[in-house]
Amino acid sequence: MAFYIGSFIGNVLFGYIADKFGRRLSFFMILATLVVCGTTNSFAWDIHSFMILRFLTGLAFPALFQLPFIISMEFMGESGRIFTSILIDVFFGTALVLLGVLAMFVRRWRQLIFLSNAPFILLFTYYFIVPESPRWLVSVGRYTEAKTIIKRLAKINKRNEVDVDDLMLRFIRSRCNLTPCSNKYNLIDLFRTPNLRKKTILITYIWFVNAVVYNCLTYNISNLPVNDYLSFIINGAVELPAYFLVWPLLDAIGRRWSLAGPMIIAGLACISTILTPITEKHPLFVAIMAYIGKFGIAGSFAVIYLFSGELYPTVLRALGMGMSSMVAGSGLILAPYIVRLGDYLRILPLIIMGLLAISAGIASFFLPETMNKPIPQTLEEAELLGKSEKFHFFTKKKERCRSVKVLEGTERRSEVLLTEKTPVAASSRELFGFLIMNEDFKEVLV
Repeated sequence: MAFYIGSFIGNVLFGYIADKFGRRLSFFMILATLVVCGTTNSFAWDIHSFMILRFLTGLAFPALFQLPFIISMEFMGESGRIFTSILIDVFFGTALVLLGVLAMFVRRWRQLIFLSNAPFILLFTYYFIVPESPRWLVSVGRYTEAKTIIKRLAKINKRNEVDVDDLMLRFIRSRCNLTPCSNKYNLIDLFRTPNLRKKTILITYIWFVNAVVYNCLTYNISNLPVNDYLSFIINGAVELPAYFLVWPLLDAIGRRWSLAGPMIIAGLACISTILTPITEKHPLFVAIMAYIGKFGIAGSFAVIYLFSGELYPTVLRALGMGMSSMVAGSGLILAPYIVRLGDYLRILPLIIMGLLAISAGIASFFLPETMNKPIPQTLEEAELLGKSEKFHFFTKKKERCRSVKVLEGTERRSEVLLTEKTPVAASSRELFGFLIMNEDFKEVLV
């Protein structure tokens, strides 16, 4: 319980730090907290010290999983965002399998905790590899630093054909309406305007359901007719094909269906256990349906990080995702109690999880599709994203366009509507393929 309370607080705390002081600083603060408190936890001398250290570890762990999604998303173009997002999930699923195998051979909890936390120290090598997010630097008006990082990345990837010094700075300023963007934002800003408020509530509810169902299915191994260690390993293993299945679907059918589909599959699998007349005579059926449910909810969990990151604006992305994850953390507290209902009826937790998953799957259709759309930088852009969409099973095929303010000279502004059919000046075209503000920034990184 102490771990989950820490997670509840840590998501918002480190989300605020990431949006206020930068992704890089927040990441290494989280990492230091996890390494120190996690490894020290294996030497806890009494129950009180154990709970305090578990609380501090809980502060850092979910945030350490969440922040790399944000960092990778802000560095990459659309296809790159999908790749890095799924890659993180694949490593997570693999780690679950390895943890189950490790637990089979290391039965002393002190050793298991130490071995589970000590490897995180290797991530400090990222200090020499990962720079600050250029998108975040732009969002807070630190253009010179953003320019330096982009030029360094371009040089590494041999993208030096464009002279970006003046051109890039002017373009970046135009994306912030020619004035440095204020960094004085808070959670209330996510609820001030109707469309952003609706999306924030929906994202948070869907995230909450994902957390409840995912963790309930993980803890529910005690209600399944399979060895606990083997069941934990299977629970981790079924996540891997889910991630590889979702990967092409994100580009083929979009984020909305890729999120809703797996949740509905998970819900139907869990609810289907009620169709067995006498579940005690068909225990393997219940186990198989539970694993299918875990397969589905793992797929949707892979999408919710990417989808929410594309819906929240850069100026509040870490804090917004942290808030949604914090509310989801309250679901982690509920999970053990839902699982305990299996003492009265083995399939009852699965039925509850199934109903929740289906409701969240339906709620996903009220979110706007973000496939082939630039991620929002400002609150205004986030409010406009999907404002005309209400409830659609399929995204209407419209000519995609966006408004971009560009400078003509040093003082004059003009509004240009750019669509896929609009010719773009040579210098602007080069810049669109070069800057982080464009979805093809992957050309600089890859």
